[in-house]
Amino acid sequence: MNKVAQEGNLLIVTVLDTKITRIDRTFTISGEYFQVVTKYMNLRPQKCKSDRFFLNYQKSKCTNQPIGKNKLGGFPKEIAEYLRLPDPDRYTGMYL
Repeated sequence: MNKVAQEGNLLIVTVLDTKITRIDRTFTISGEYFQVVTKYMNLRPQKCKSDRFFLNYQKSKCTNQPIGKNKLGGFPKEIAEYLRLPDPDRYTGMYL
């Protein structure tokens, strides 16, 4: 399971080793991103059954259903369409 620790206005995220890299990764979230991530974390259900970070969001609420890699991979195209960028199909999640 991944770990998130909060120290003041700083989140320290540890992504535990995966089958691919076998290396733990640690990064911090601060500034305006701290505010956004904290807001998202507070929207998660209190008794969430999944340890995955990204959950389905419907009707202004997070559900207990995690978002899969295919759904997450489609976000760049959706964002490009929303921003009315040229050729939104070129924006893929192939590096996720």
